[in-house]
Parts: sequence; structure tokens; C-alpha cells
Amino acid sequence: MSKNDKTSQDGRAEKNREDQKPSGEEQSGHRQSGQGDSGHDHASHEAMFRRRFWICLALSIPVLLTSATLQRWLGFSIPGFPGDNLVGPVFSTVVFVIGGLPFLRMAGSELADRRPGMMALIS
Repeated sequence: MSKNDKTSQDGRAEKNREDQKPSGEEQSGHRQSGQGDSGHDHASHEAMFRRRFWICLALSIPVLLTSATLQRWLGFSIPGFPGDNLVGPVFSTVVFVIGGLPFLRMAGSELADRRPGMMALIS
């Protein structure tokens, strides 16, 4: 009998209540990689988010460079070109879609299950 077992008056072993509670990972439905068969590969998530981060960072640079406010603050200007007023809205939309799509997808499943969580909040 382990130290977490307690013998009752009639001789049966009872588990402590703490042993019967599901862990935080089991309650949320997520396990770390290598544990169980939860279907979540967190290593690939990290690589995917890292790739999306670098893409979004690269796409953000033209938005910042064409920002009139940033040009005024830093005292520089870039020559105008046809469509320069569309750089901010177009590139920002692309950044939102590329960077936000995983969160939007996960939020959709949370809301469909009527269990909004962090992904719904981020979205």
C-alpha cells in the first residue's frame, strides 16, 4: 500500500481525494507532447508560430516605413509611389490573417463547444 492510500475501518484501501482529481492537463484536454494520445503536437505548434512570427515581422516593416506618424517621429520620409496609401491597410490585413488564423480557428472550436477560453479572448 502506498503512502497515498488510507486504510478505512473495514480494511479497504481508499485513495486520497487528490489522487482522484484530474490534473490540469486532463481537465483542459491538453497534454504535453509524449504523454498520452491527445493528438496535439506542441513541437510542430512552436515551429508553426515561429514561422508565422517571422513572416508577420517582415510584412510589418513596410507598414511601419510608410506610416506618416513614424516618419514624423523619426524625422525621415520616403518618396511617394502609386498605391503607397494602400500599403498599411493591405499589409496589415495580411499580417492579421497570417498571424491570427491559428487563434481564430481554435476560437471557432471553443465557441462551437460553448466553452470560450483563451483563444476566443485573443481573437
